[in-house]
Amino acid sequence: MRITIDILNHGSVAITAAAEREYRLRGLRIPVIENLTIISDAYECLNMSDNSLVTLGGFPRLEMLQSLIMCNNQLKRITPKLGLALPNLKNLILTHNQFSSIKDLEPLADIPSLERLSLVGNPVCKEQGYRYFVISKLPKLRYLDFMKVKKLERDDAELHYGKAETTEPSEFVPGEQPDQSAQYTKLTDEQKNRIKQALKKANSIEEVERLELMLTSGKIPNNADFESELKASGEKMDTS
Repeated sequence: MRITIDILNHGSVAITAAAEREYRLRGLRIPVIENLTIISDAYECLNMSDNSLVTLGGFPRLEMLQSLIMCNNQLKRITPKLGLALPNLKNLILTHNQFSSIKDLEPLADIPSLERLSLVGNPVCKEQGYRYFVISKLPKLRYLDFMKVKKLERDDAELHYGKAETTEPSEFVPGEQPDQSAQYTKLTDEQKNRIKQALKKANSIEEVERLELMLTSGKIPNNADFESELKASGEKMDTS
């Protein structure tokens, strides 16, 4: 069902627990976001859960919008520069959609205002390095999948994936990252094998996460000592 003026007139309005004025278009099998200029920029929250959306994009500029709820759709893609249309978006709920790769989440970096994000129920949540990758892209993120982002997590995420740019969305080029060639060194095959061996000996979730992060990112900072990094992750070095 396409979004037309007749459909929009049947949308409901509610006040959320966060005291936001919410416009709801739920359960209408909507396949694409369009024509939202008809409702004007008058709501802090937009709820389009339980539809048939595949792409997160197509919004007009909505400066008032702070929360976007898109649960139970078929979302697989995010359009670039979404932050230009939604410059004040703080909360994005994408639970139970179809994002399958961390590469699908690259455009999230175009929404630097995000403070809360949920991707629970998406296949991507099972991918190695997922949580660290997302944290590295969003400098203001405080909660991911309803869990608080810890300082240690952010430090590790930025160590291996680089620090997110903090420029305004209008200056951001999708996919562009600062040149880190002078700051990072790629892991050698030998180092990768050492990490894999260390993973087999890991005794805690924290050790596993740190080692998997090193392996997934495939690099370490130039000023970091590989042996020290392994020790910090729990490996007992053989000094014989």
